[in-house]
Amino acid sequence: MGLKRSRRVLRYSQVWECPACGLSGAVVDHLDRGVYRFGPFDIPYPEGGRVPVNRCANCGLIYKGLVPDPADLQSLFADVASEVWTSHDYDYHSEREFVMRFIGNKSSIDVLDIGSGEGGLLAAFDGIPGRRSALDVVRNDRCAQRVSGEYILQYLEDPLRWSGQTYDVVLAFDVMEHLYRAGIALFNLALLTRPGGFLLIQTGNASYVRPPSRLRDWWYLNLFEHHMAWTPEALACAAEPWGLRLEYAQVGPHKDSNHMPAWKRVGAGALRALRHVPGADRVSLALTSYDPKLVGEPGADDHFTAVLRCDEKSDGCDQLVKFKRAELASHFSASDSCNLR
Repeated sequence: MGLKRSRRVLRYSQVWECPACGLSGAVVDHLDRGVYRFGPFDIPYPEGGRVPVNRCANCGLIYKGLVPDPADLQSLFADVASEVWTSHDYDYHSEREFVMRFIGNKSSIDVLDIGSGEGGLLAAFDGIPGRRSALDVVRNDRCAQRVSGEYILQYLEDPLRWSGQTYDVVLAFDVMEHLYRAGIALFNLALLTRPGGFLLIQTGNASYVRPPSRLRDWWYLNLFEHHMAWTPEALACAAEPWGLRLEYAQVGPHKDSNHMPAWKRVGAGALRALRHVPGADRVSLALTSYDPKLVGEPGADDHFTAVLRCDEKSDGCDQLVKFKRAELASHFSASDSCNLR
């Protein structure tokens, strides 16, 4: 028996500037499905029934022009957490192997996981010496068992309250799409990453949607808690001022596709090979129980994992970030929730 559905109204805030670089953007599409679905709730779009989708003229970030009020969003998550998010046994083995390709043969690795949840990603590094630290908005007891360093409890976009120690590897998987103030988040990620160290980001890939006029149909943007969608190029542009240089980007499916039943994984994979056949994506969507009006299907290559390296300049990444602080402040103010007015 399915969840009994009810209506939940949220307040919305208008986004006037690019959340990553603070410059202007242009409307390139609209979401017009009228309602977001989340757990047992139908969440109506703001008055007018449309959500503008913008593209930054500078960095190319795709971002929504209307986003849910942060306090309303937090309250909603608290009310439905037990119904929407459940534990799983994903082992993050491939993510660990991906990290080790870049970190080399270091005898000890200090790792910080952003949005650490239950600590599954940290657990993948068991057996490798070094600190294991976490940053999340709430403490999780299972994650705490994996933490040997510090457990930072805050939003990534708030002023950092931490030991000041930096990390060889900072991981931000399924984080960047949820941000309100991406510029401040990148600023903080640069502070947390050791000069010469690596920042790994996994998020949705807006380049997957072709033509761009179909952004309104991409399932990823139709999640109300997803406020923006990146491309490797947009991330490289937005991160470079903070001394974070994109070294590698790999396109692929979201890790949750590994939890699909085997028949769905095989069917989705086979039908993806037919993507250039008219209507093939619609067929694959129907067979995998997704809304056939939305773009993308389980296992589709609509995500990317990016590896960024913190500059090893003589003054260090930290000094570069400090130098850029005034420039960031000219675009973003913590007192007015950045670009939300």
